[in-house]
Amino acid sequence: MLMLLYAVLYLCAVNTYVSMAIVGCVGFLIFYAVYRVNNKYGEFGIMKMIARKRLPAAIRCKARSVFFDKRKKGVCDGKVDGRDNPYNGSGR
Repeated sequence: MLMLLYAVLYLCAVNTYVSMAIVGCVGFLIFYAVYRVNNKYGEFGIMKMIARKRLPAAIRCKARSVFFDKRKKGVCDGKVDGRDNPYNGSGR
């Protein structure tokens, strides 16, 4: 991203030293932001921050039939791809 910014500034005939100063400042700001997010959220801070933004506040379901329809169709009968599901204890 910084290289692309420098290329655009170079093509716009901006002085090389001014371009390098702008790219250096933007690079420092990105570095600072990443460091701050990692301190706030931990090792995987950016991924956690993005995941939190994408998480819905609530899941609304007005009908209980959604859950019963799946049970009737055999989706929840302990089978995965026609085999016994090893994670629910069936098929032992």
